[in-house]
Amino acid sequence: MRMPIRTALLILVFYSCGVTKPLPQDCSGFRTGRFILKIYNESGMGHWNKLTYYVTRADTLEIVTSTHFTQDTSIYRITWTGPCEYKSLLLNPKIELDSFLLQQNPTGTSHKIVKATDDYFIVKNYGRKDTIWKAR
Repeated sequence: MRMPIRTALLILVFYSCGVTKPLPQDCSGFRTGRFILKIYNESGMGHWNKLTYYVTRADTLEIVTSTHFTQDTSIYRITWTGPCEYKSLLLNPKIELDSFLLQQNPTGTSHKIVKATDDYFIVKNYGRKDTIWKAR
């Protein structure tokens, strides 16, 4: 009796792992629109606890503004490399760090949407994951 239960649990685990991958049609809703990204500073270093970024995307162009750094607006060229994958290339480098990052990634930074819902998507880049919410 134990073998069928273990087998059923194993099948359930593999099935649930496959279900969490976003389907191509799930990611298409994030190619255009307005989104919000919140980054939290839990390190105690610096003078900020939370940064909010507003992202406006028009399929191949993305404009990112910050509430904390009001003069900081970044413009990126977006190139979709797959149904749920894209590269972003900074078009307006302002500081030396921006220029350095462009030299390190001359074709852009790779992003992969690893989960998508009606309200948000989780994107993986630079080895970390961020949740980006649809603006309402």
